[in-house]
Amino acid sequence: MTVAMEREARLGVGSESGCWPTPLQKLVLRAALLEGREALDAWQEWKNTADLDAIDIGSHRMLPQLYNNLSTHGVRDPLLQKFTSVYRYYWYKNEMLLRTGGAVLKVLHQAGLETMALKGAALIPLYYRHAALRPMNDFDIAVPVSRVTTAMRLLDRLGWRSSCTFAPALIPILHATAFSDAQGQQLDLHWHVLRGCWNATHDSGFWHRSVAISIGHQPTRALDPTDQLLHICWHGAEWNPVPAIRWVADAMMILKTDHARVDWERFVQQAALHHLHLPIYHSLTYLRKNFQASIPERVLENIGSLPRTKLEQHGYRMLTEPITQPTTRELLRTLRYEYHRLASGVPAWRGPLLFALWLRGQFAIEKPWRLLFILPYRALRWTVRRTSWHGRTLWLGLGGA
Repeated sequence: MTVAMEREARLGVGSESGCWPTPLQKLVLRAALLEGREALDAWQEWKNTADLDAIDIGSHRMLPQLYNNLSTHGVRDPLLQKFTSVYRYYWYKNEMLLRTGGAVLKVLHQAGLETMALKGAALIPLYYRHAALRPMNDFDIAVPVSRVTTAMRLLDRLGWRSSCTFAPALIPILHATAFSDAQGQQLDLHWHVLRGCWNATHDSGFWHRSVAISIGHQPTRALDPTDQLLHICWHGAEWNPVPAIRWVADAMMILKTDHARVDWERFVQQAALHHLHLPIYHSLTYLRKNFQASIPERVLENIGSLPRTKLEQHGYRMLTEPITQPTTRELLRTLRYEYHRLASGVPAWRGPLLFALWLRGQFAIEKPWRLLFILPYRALRWTVRRTSWHGRTLWLGLGGA
C-alpha cells in the first residue's frame, strides 16, 4: 500500500456510503453483470432478500439487463416473466428518446454544428447494442462551447424549453442545461464533457479522440473508450440519498467489450489533469474488488500515488458525503476550492471573473452590480446565524432565505 493510500484509509475516504451501491444493489448488479455461478448465486440471494414491490429506481433500471443475463444462462424462473413488461417498457421509452434525439441531431447538423452523444445515447449503440438494456431518462448531446448559444436557439425553435432557470450569462461556469418538449421528453445540452472539476474547459482532446456513431440514422460522435470510462467513473463517485448504480454497469460494459481498448496511460494522465484521481481511484478499486473488472494493478498504483492537496481532499468529501451544517472554516475552504477549480486552465485575469459569476449563480443575483451590495449583507446574515444561539440550531445554509 502506498503512502497516499494509507493516508486515504486514515481519512476514511472511499468507504462504502451513499455514493456506492448498497448490499442489495450490489447483488442485483452482480446477477446482471457477472457470469456463471457468481451471477446465479447473486440472483438467488437477491430474489430471496429483496422486496420486488419496493425496489429502488436504480435497481429497477437494472431489471432489463438482469433479465437478459439470466436468460442467457438458461434460467427458467416464473419471476422472470414479470420482468418482460419492464424490458418492453424501457425498450419503447429508449426508442422514442433515440428517435427524438436523432431528429434534434439532424437540425443541429443542418446548421453546421458538430455534435457528440453522451451517456446512454452513446453507450447503447457502442456497447449495449439493444435499446432496452440501458434505460435512459433523457438524451444527452454535446456541442462545442463556441456554438452553445446557437444550439439553444435551435432547440427553442423546435419547441424545447429549458426546464430550469437559466441565464446565458452563466454559460462560462456551467457544463450543461436541461430541456423538455411538449411530450415531456427530456434532453440535456452539454458544452463541456466533464462537470465540476478542474480544467473542465479542456475539451478539445475529447473531440479530437471521439469516434463516429449513428443515432436515428444521423451521424454523430461519441467519446472513445478511454475517455468514456473516465467520464463514467467520475460521475459514479457522487453521494445520493439512494445510491446511483448505473455507472457500475456502464463501466463494466466497456471493460468487457472486446473492441474497447482502454489506453490506461492516457487514462491516468487525464485523471491527473482534471484532478480526478481521488474519485477515479475509488471507482476503479470498487469495480475491481466487487466485479473482478480487468483493471491492471499498476493503474491503481499510479493513480493512488498521485499527489493530492488538502483542498482536493475537501472537494472529494463534498462530492461523496451528504450535505451537513458546515463550520466557518469548512465554508471558507469550500469557497477557496470553488475559486481554484474555476480558475484552473484559464488565464489568471479570468479566474476572479468566473468566481464572481459563480457567486451570482449561488445567490441567484440577476444583476452583476448587485453582487457588491447583496453579498456582504448575506455574509453578515450568515455570520449572525452562525454566532447566535438560534443560528446554531436553525442553520439554513449559505444563501438561505
